[in-house]
Amino acid sequence: MKQRIFAILLSLTLMFTLVPTAWAENNGITTEAELRTAIENATGEKNTITLAEDIGLASTLEIPADKHIEIQGDGHSI
Repeated sequence: MKQRIFAILLSLTLMFTLVPTAWAENNGITTEAELRTAIENATGEKNTITLAEDIGLASTLEIPADKHIEIQGDGHSI
């Protein structure tokens, strides 16, 4: 009986640890301000920015030469 209860609790625990992954939202960039902030905060050798919506720019977007940034559109455009 103890083993059965333990197995049920273990199964429920494993199931609930996967729930946040299944319900995770796409945390992509949705505004020009977020895009500029992501580019400004980029560090390291490779940074990936994912767009969640089409973004219109009010002015020219410049990426500094020392930043290595990949922008994934996922069907969206700038």
